[in-house]
Amino acid sequence: MRKIIIFLTFGTFYCAPILSLMKKLIFFTFLFSSFIFHVSAQPIGIWNENPSGDMIIGTASTAIEHLRIDAAGNLGIGITPLRPLHVGGAMRLEPSVAPATPAAGDVYSDGISLFHYDGTVWQNVSVPSSGGGWTDGGTDVYLTAGTDNVGIGTITPAEKLDIGEIATATSTLTQSASGKVALTGSYWTGAAEIKHRFNLQNVASTTSNETGRLAISWDATEIVSIYSNATVSLGTSTIPVEKLEINGRIGLRAVTAPAVTANKLYNVAGNLFWNGTQLDAGIPSGAAGGDLSGTYPNPTVSGIQGTTVSAIAPAGQQVLKFNSISAEWEPANDDADFIQGITVSPIAPAANNVMKYNSISTQWEPANDDAYFIQGTTVSAIAPAGGQVLTYNAISSEWEPQTATADGDWTITGTNIYNSNSGNVGIGTAVPLEKLELGAIVSPATSTTSQSSSGRIALTGSYWTGATEIKHRFNLQNVASTTVNETGRLAINWDATELVSVLNNGNVGIGTNSPARLLDVSGNAGLGNNLSALPTDAYIGISVAFNSRHGLYIRDSNNSIGDVSHGALWIENVGLGGHTFYAADQSSDASPFVIDNAGNVGIGTTGPGAKLEVAGQVKITGGTPTADEVLTTDATGLATWQPRENKCPTGFTAANKQFCIEDNERAAATWFVAAQTCGDADARLCTWSEWYYACNKLVLTAEINNWEWVEGDSNANGSAKVVGSGSITSDSGATTSSSFSYRCCFGR
Repeated sequence: MRKIIIFLTFGTFYCAPILSLMKKLIFFTFLFSSFIFHVSAQPIGIWNENPSGDMIIGTASTAIEHLRIDAAGNLGIGITPLRPLHVGGAMRLEPSVAPATPAAGDVYSDGISLFHYDGTVWQNVSVPSSGGGWTDGGTDVYLTAGTDNVGIGTITPAEKLDIGEIATATSTLTQSASGKVALTGSYWTGAAEIKHRFNLQNVASTTSNETGRLAISWDATEIVSIYSNATVSLGTSTIPVEKLEINGRIGLRAVTAPAVTANKLYNVAGNLFWNGTQLDAGIPSGAAGGDLSGTYPNPTVSGIQGTTVSAIAPAGQQVLKFNSISAEWEPANDDADFIQGITVSPIAPAANNVMKYNSISTQWEPANDDAYFIQGTTVSAIAPAGGQVLTYNAISSEWEPQTATADGDWTITGTNIYNSNSGNVGIGTAVPLEKLELGAIVSPATSTTSQSSSGRIALTGSYWTGATEIKHRFNLQNVASTTVNETGRLAINWDATELVSVLNNGNVGIGTNSPARLLDVSGNAGLGNNLSALPTDAYIGISVAFNSRHGLYIRDSNNSIGDVSHGALWIENVGLGGHTFYAADQSSDASPFVIDNAGNVGIGTTGPGAKLEVAGQVKITGGTPTADEVLTTDATGLATWQPRENKCPTGFTAANKQFCIEDNERAAATWFVAAQTCGDADARLCTWSEWYYACNKLVLTAEINNWEWVEGDSNANGSAKVVGSGSITSDSGATTSSSFSYRCCFGR
């Protein structure tokens, strides 16, 4: 290779010298196939590459290329050029202003943005133009123009986000579909990835009478369908008739009852409510019994009236019949062989025949529906005319059709009958004074009470013992007075026993027919809910015969103080600061027990200042306590008697009843770290006396011949006590910033 080396010294290279140099290089190229232009100040060379003919500028000493110009005039910086200017790395434009006389294609940077001159105006090419595109605003990415739309699958989006039509073959539904939004999730079985997809799409109509719908699908299964007529279906793609149709069950999670319950369905503690009313209160639960087996609410029928139902599967058109041989109900053909034990004739019936008993053949036979008798009396063969009724003719001794004569008092309308006049109705009386009046009973002997009685309403019930029918009757009657000083009363009777009596002065008696108060109960009474005494000075008292005192006395705030003095139990509310419950003895001295209106309980005091205040000693004998034990609680608040000393924590050994010491030394630390660590463990550094006692009495684990920190000052300021090196009686002082092993102690 022929080379010419030229040495020059330059302070700085500018564009003009470089161009001049390149012209010279071109000249040299004609003269030489290869050469190096070497600058003496720096090892920079310029040479011609053979055989490409490209001119290269680089490091002469190592022939490393920095700039190349190929035969086509392309300039490459750090790379073989493929374009007129090709840069193999980052490029920088020094900040400047726009040229005064720009030409199309000019580019410059103001240090923030890059600008390009299109021949008319400068365009900022570092951000999208205002006509569209996206802007990265740091944490947000958005359309540069707020009025632009986005299309996916369509180049003419009509909405802010418009998903275009999908080819039918790619639809996850069986219907033709427009664009959809899909969310795909997957999980790994260990061998393969399983994918499932949620789709949201607008499903087009496949028939002229079907409305389009918005579908939410799981893979190819449509789950939720929303139709254009504002109806919704869950679990089915069938067009719903109602606003919401669900193919499956609905689960409501338990909530608290809403403040406003109108038009709301909700679940409170497993009970279903609508408009504040519980809907499922009547639905039984648990194991079924009797003729039912299994559990509610879906038991199975195992019997009918105590007789077993056969497990034989029924065939078509069969009925359930009792089989006397197997003694159970079984499916069988519906052939009526007997009616009430009487044989049914095999004669085929004719049209309009009915089943009649034939006393000659002693069997049921088909016959015409001719009524021969009514209650044993012959029915006349005379054909009836329109509007006639069947009336008994005493002359012919038979029922005959006759024209009905109405007296105008009653009108029949369908299944209803009513009195069309403005008068009253009397039963047992010809002069009724009320719309319905029951007159006096004719004979007192027929009364169900011992007094003479007026009319009564009776409800009779009966039961069958197996041989006879036993009847009992409830009566409601107005019992007349039998003496001049007795008031009449309304009585409710059970057979001949008067149960409830209502006097004409409003007093009600239960178990007595002469109540002295608004409610007078003779016998035991139970109150299943609330009881209120509304009138002034009203009270409820349960009296005992001794000394006219009450065993239970409940009063309101209007009673006199004298009533209180005889109360062994007094529950009252006398306003702010009063007692809600007051238990006093017969002498009305200091109350042994009160509950005030703040909920405080006092024993031996009438003014408790806390939720429980006891004026005196407390004795707790439960839990078999022994001497010197303490009452302690677990995490739930349950109290038990326990020995006074505490148990040693794990890793500690009891030195005596007063303290526990740690079995093992802890790692060396400063005195302050040691004290902090023991405190964090709900313990403390041992005192010297505790450490000596434990070492002398116990065999401590990992006890070695070295110093350990103890809780104690040394004579010097900023020093603490260390003990144990060489002997358990050895001690010394050390600065608290020194590091020694240590043990923690725990007070019992």
